[in-house]
Amino acid sequence: MNLDSLRSSLQQQLIEQANRLELNRDTIELNYVLNWGGFVNASFTATDGRKTFHIKVSQSQESDESLRRWCKVHRPLEQKYHAPKLLLNIQMHETGREVIVFEQINGEPPMVLTRTLSNKILSVLQRLHNDSGLAQEIDDERSSQRSYADCYKGTFHERFTEDLAIIQNNLPPFVDRTCFDWMKLQAEKLLQSVESSPAFQKTTGHLAHGDLWLNNILVDGDENFWILDWDDLSISDPALDIVMLLGPSIEEIRPFEITKQDVPEYPLDESMEERLKIYAPARLLDWIIDPLADYVEAESAPEVAAEVRIRNQHFHTLARAAFESRYNNAPRFN
Repeated sequence: MNLDSLRSSLQQQLIEQANRLELNRDTIELNYVLNWGGFVNASFTATDGRKTFHIKVSQSQESDESLRRWCKVHRPLEQKYHAPKLLLNIQMHETGREVIVFEQINGEPPMVLTRTLSNKILSVLQRLHNDSGLAQEIDDERSSQRSYADCYKGTFHERFTEDLAIIQNNLPPFVDRTCFDWMKLQAEKLLQSVESSPAFQKTTGHLAHGDLWLNNILVDGDENFWILDWDDLSISDPALDIVMLLGPSIEEIRPFEITKQDVPEYPLDESMEERLKIYAPARLLDWIIDPLADYVEAESAPEVAAEVRIRNQHFHTLARAAFESRYNNAPRFN
């Protein structure tokens, strides 16, 4: 379903739900929200001139399952972990895709992660990562046997594989076959490092948000903050949240490392420190590869395609320069 058709269908369903949301059905206006994280879901704001809501619409079966998991545990996430308030969950008539309506938040993603904000979020993460009760609510037989290596493969390596498949036969004009082969080789080397590292062979029982970059945090002028996009919440590796929170962002794509001295508020054990040594280059490589996949997939949203492609070429270029400056002489990446 293209963007215009999706907007039209969604608007009709909002008219049907107007009483539940206390909206004036005659003045509902929908506006597409560009998500710099990609095109996994479509986002909109809806307003009748008095009230405003944020809406997330699934674009795949996998996303449907993730959004349903979020809906299942949305109350404790809102009460304890700064999640936005979920107001309504419905399904699109034509496709059956999940739709979630949220309370609109008057905030913006932080330009930079200050020490004060970092401390607050790390405190929330420490509680989330050790919330065994919530973990049991979303646990299943497969996740209870998941190793940290499985977590890496199901996040970064899976993203690398899927994104490279998108890019392979649709190389952007500023990417040649040599660059593509180099990206593929780096992904393979990181996977080999994970598979050979004892720190990744242990079994995890911890929760992780799974997508905690700065664009999934909102702050307001009163120092309140919210953590968005809980659809990747799962039994996973807490180190994944740490590296995404403290690693590169849209405003600053740079080489980085994370040690105990960098996060005195979060107790890193030796195993997590070892995993972070591999997650750090993986996160930078993600900033090299993922923008290229978004560049290609921007054709699905022609209204914003030109803007998306300009920005993502910029992200790719900065990230590759950062990766090469940090790891060019490292044996793992030569």
